[in-house]
Amino acid sequence: MSSAALLAIGDELIAGRVREGNFPPLIAALGAHGWRVGAARLCADDAADIVDAIHDLCAHHNLVLTTGGLGPTEDDLTSAAIARAVGVEQRRDASAEAMIRAYFAAVGRTPSEVNLRQADLPIGAVALRNPCGTAPGFVLPYGSSQIVVLPGVPREVLAIAETSLQDWLAAHEGTAPRRMSRTLSVAGLPEAALGEQLRDLMQRGGPVLIGSYPGAGEVRLHLEADAAHADALESVAREVESRLGAHVVSRSGASLEAVVVQRLRERGAQLAVAESLTGGLVMARLIAIPGASVCCRGGVVAYDDAMKVSLLGVDASLLQREGAVCEAVAVAMAEGLRLRLGTEFALATTGVAGPGADERGNPAGRVFVALATGSGTQARALSIPGSRLDVRERSASAALDLLRRALG
Repeated sequence: MSSAALLAIGDELIAGRVREGNFPPLIAALGAHGWRVGAARLCADDAADIVDAIHDLCAHHNLVLTTGGLGPTEDDLTSAAIARAVGVEQRRDASAEAMIRAYFAAVGRTPSEVNLRQADLPIGAVALRNPCGTAPGFVLPYGSSQIVVLPGVPREVLAIAETSLQDWLAAHEGTAPRRMSRTLSVAGLPEAALGEQLRDLMQRGGPVLIGSYPGAGEVRLHLEADAAHADALESVAREVESRLGAHVVSRSGASLEAVVVQRLRERGAQLAVAESLTGGLVMARLIAIPGASVCCRGGVVAYDDAMKVSLLGVDASLLQREGAVCEAVAVAMAEGLRLRLGTEFALATTGVAGPGADERGNPAGRVFVALATGSGTQARALSIPGSRLDVRERSASAALDLLRRALG
């Protein structure tokens, strides 16, 4: 049996203040090495609860992987609780201490004794290097099970999963059928419409499972199959691409902004962004992508109408006559910024984020995005449901998708 269980530890998860986000990459890593995940559980920062959860999960699974509770503060109880569950003491681990000292040395600092407490591991544990944090993970045998303990910060979990955990899993392969997956990013198509086009492919019972996961203006399609059905997985992925056509953003799961930055760089082109209701969200998403500085010239958040006039060159009489929420203003914003910054492309967003209508009666969710290029300007009118944040995030995605399609 090669059954694994996941245990996410943290009061913030139980209370709903933080959404658990570490399970997907961990499940993928385990599946790629022959481990079938049979359970996933949340647990509070309570030593007795952690002990009970470890005993229960280890009784039914060969591998139990935990996240959270390895920080330097008093509420970080995981390491001590797992030592208690296994029936061993903690002691300062030389390897873990060296990892912590190396991390601090790299940023020109000296760890305090509080930081070094993170090197106090259960006796018998083997430290796992954390490439981007102070808390090493560790692996501890318990009966016929192995307990893998990781910190809870998502970027640290991902970094460990791609490095030291990957190495450990490669040396401790499971025997369950290995899983393969593909993730396609889709934009400009509601999830319901996507489901209609893929209804037959998404039916259960075949070798390839397809799940759809909507986000802010994008839908991720996750295709998964046993490694023995690799050909079927590729065949279904190609069929999905054929049916969805230009709505497919990426076959690798890359985001809209990542694809846009890549295509701009390939063209050697530059972009400027003029934002009203999105308030900088479009540019923020772009510059989160490494290498964006090569192609993103700059942006202007012109929320007030006077700023649209002075910074973007929008005609004041147009604003007075039509208001800021109209196609003509979106076009003028994009064209004005493109001329001012001298870029090949310029995006613009304007609209009503809500929760209510604006002073001219435009309802919440009425949005216009525009793209100005050297060969002309195109605009798109949208009606976006949801909260104020939903409207702003989906508007940013719509603008990025408009540019993606233009870039080919």
